[in-house]
Amino acid sequence: MRTRLLLLLALPFAVCVALSAVFVAVDRSTDAAYRRALAWSDHAAAVLTLKAQAEQVVAAVEDGSPATERAIGELQAARAHSLALAAGFSDEELAEEQALDAALGALEVAARDAAAHPAPGSDAAVANFYRDRVMTLLDQRVAEEHRGSAAAARHGRAVTRRMLAIGVAIAAALLAMGVVMSLRLVRHLTRSLRYLEAQATRLAGGDLEGAIALDSHDELGRLAQAFDHMAAELRGSMVHRSELQALVERRSAELIATEDQLRQTQKLDAIGRLAGGIAHDFNNLLAVIIASGELAAESLDDAHPARIELAEVQAAALRAAALTRQLLAFSRRQPRQPQPLSLNDVITNLQRMLLRIIGEDVALTAELAPGACMIDGDVGQLEQVLTNLVVNARDAMPDGGRVTIRTSDVELRGPAAARVGVAPGGYVELAVIDTGAGIPADIQARLFEPFFTTKPTGTGLGLATVFGIVTQNDGGVAVESTPGHGATFRVYLPRSARAPVDAAAPPPVRVQGSATVLVVEDEAQVRGAVVRRLGACGYRVREAASGADALALLAERHDEVQLVLTDLVMPGMTGTALAAELRRRWPVIRVAFMSGYPAHPGGGDPGRLPEGVVIHKPFDADTLATAVERALA
Repeated sequence: MRTRLLLLLALPFAVCVALSAVFVAVDRSTDAAYRRALAWSDHAAAVLTLKAQAEQVVAAVEDGSPATERAIGELQAARAHSLALAAGFSDEELAEEQALDAALGALEVAARDAAAHPAPGSDAAVANFYRDRVMTLLDQRVAEEHRGSAAAARHGRAVTRRMLAIGVAIAAALLAMGVVMSLRLVRHLTRSLRYLEAQATRLAGGDLEGAIALDSHDELGRLAQAFDHMAAELRGSMVHRSELQALVERRSAELIATEDQLRQTQKLDAIGRLAGGIAHDFNNLLAVIIASGELAAESLDDAHPARIELAEVQAAALRAAALTRQLLAFSRRQPRQPQPLSLNDVITNLQRMLLRIIGEDVALTAELAPGACMIDGDVGQLEQVLTNLVVNARDAMPDGGRVTIRTSDVELRGPAAARVGVAPGGYVELAVIDTGAGIPADIQARLFEPFFTTKPTGTGLGLATVFGIVTQNDGGVAVESTPGHGATFRVYLPRSARAPVDAAAPPPVRVQGSATVLVVEDEAQVRGAVVRRLGACGYRVREAASGADALALLAERHDEVQLVLTDLVMPGMTGTALAAELRRRWPVIRVAFMSGYPAHPGGGDPGRLPEGVVIHKPFDADTLATAVERALA
């Protein structure tokens, strides 16, 4: 039964395959004949062009060298075209083409000599040369091309008729076989299906007694056995409720675990948003502290004892700014400044500072891979990653030990890339290995959660910052640890093929300005600090507490103002809205932005800051003055 059904189903496919093969063969043969005929026809046209150009060369000899050279140039182009068309011909045909080309070359030489050295009968000699050695070859080539084209067309038509006849014969034979097999199969199926229909009607009516059997061992016989087995199962009423209940419980547990994972993700996102908001307010306060501290220090003599205290204030403010960057890093809201750099160089430059951090009872070893280990990254962020990992390793070894920093170039493919959570490709691996107490398995799953720590005085931001920075750089982090045998943190960063950029920055230059700047800032302390700082640099400064106040002031005194320095986020009118209004009403006034956010906190594209000069808070005097000067340039 199955064999007959498969054969019947295979017949249309066989017919299609056979006809397709015939049609493909016909198409190929016809196409080859057509292409051959077309090639001969094209080449015949090219030979006719050669003949015309050769006759022009003969005629141009009387007109002198310039006319002869132009005619020879056209003949050379026609020769190149004819040779290109003959490239696919047989060796014998190609030899004839080359003989013709050589004769034409000799004609060019004779014509050039006759035109350059005219003498009685020289043009007639060239014409005789053409008639005796060239024209005969040209006429022969044209005749051969026409004969070959006609022969190819006849061959193509003959092959097409023969292949179509074969295809029709194959299709007719296969279809005849299909008709015979179909009639026999339908007769068998009809008888068996009537019996199965009657038995199914009996079972549907509730009559579950009696056996169902077919005098057949094919698929219909097995279907009858299945009906009989189903009747027996229904009679027994064996419902496996325990298995169904276990399946429901398992699915419920999976849903609960998925819900917990979603809740954890939402919690991390909320913490990230909170960190961004805290960073904004904290950056505003730091901007006031840094600006006021600088102004106070500049007003004192170098020997004044208060300068030492002000230096401590400035250092504390810078440390606070670093803490803000940590918050932004783990929340992935810290703006990146990626550039090609060598991870080995970053480690080498930071090694001395790391030695001071970890203390004398911990040995530090760097095993750097050959080469530069190039990546695209931010130097400050990478130093922060390395410092946090080394400090974490030191804290795991209160009685001393060894920390090893190791780099290598690796390829992550398939399961290895999926395990780290990165795309397949080439990576630079940074491994920080310690000989500490190790990390229990239940704690490893929570290592990178923000504010999670096992240290009595820890903040829980160190490894969260590492995870945020590495993820922001399209990398991944993996942890390997066994309690009592230390821990290994492996950071994978995408490999870069670009050359490193010279990171040496020019020394800051004290800027002195004379333009008038309007400072728009809703925070009074920040506004006052910026106004005082710009005034100390020589700028004439006006101030406004909102966008509306700025527009009102400019309506009366816009001729005096060259630059508007506005905060990006303000109640009422935002900095971007104010800038748009300024460009519409007074396009000559320049606009620069200040922001305590590393990225735009709202709008259609929250990941981008507006175009133009943007000063990130907190900033020192040189940064502010340099940015203002750049905005005015």
